[in-house]
Amino acid sequence: AISGPLHGWLLFLGVLGLVVELLHPGLVLPGVLGAACLGLALFGSHVLGLLDTLDVALLVLGAALLLLEVFVIPGFGAAGVAGLVAFALGVLLSLQPFVLPDPNDPAQKALLLRHLRGLAFGGIGLLAALALLVRVLPRSPWLHRLVLTGAQRPEDGYTVAAPDRVALIGRRGRARTALRPAGKVEIAGEPVDAVTEGDWIEAGAEIEVIGTDANRVLVRSTHRRGGENVA
Repeated sequence: AISGPLHGWLLFLGVLGLVVELLHPGLVLPGVLGAACLGLALFGSHVLGLLDTLDVALLVLGAALLLLEVFVIPGFGAAGVAGLVAFALGVLLSLQPFVLPDPNDPAQKALLLRHLRGLAFGGIGLLAALALLVRVLPRSPWLHRLVLTGAQRPEDGYTVAAPDRVALIGRRGRARTALRPAGKVEIAGEPVDAVTEGDWIEAGAEIEVIGTDANRVLVRSTHRRGGENVA
């Protein structure tokens, strides 16, 4: 059975791979590897008799809420927080044979504290890894090779952005919600669904439209590191 540090690493890599796939849909490989790692970790818990219906329900609920936050409710609000909490609880319960430790059993208390510390350190490591990937992936030649960069012309049967969307290119506005990487921005007083190149932009930050297509508006922050404005 899979247990100990290997189990923890499989959980960490599984969640990381799935989050990268959510942030950059279409890469496929991170999602497949993430699902495989997470599946192996949960299979190990099942073999050890630690995985039950409540654990699976929390994991499924957490994943569903996170997907809802990413694809239906732009930004990161109540659904995203609830999804993270549910998923973390599901992972925690999949590591131990009890929900709450017996007050008269020091071993169960010690096991719970060890798992909580592991989840805390894993969460910090996950945030650090995601922050690094958000900065590195959009500039990665490997990612660019996987992204279609050819022109899509109407005469070839492709749908292009409407004229009113094209007119937004170069316009500036402010982020109405956090863009991580999808969310809403406000341009000339009008709310617009938008997505970034991969960077996270906080609510209230000034943005500039750098591209459009039939389904989205691509924006970037007008400020670079150190406060330098983007031309």
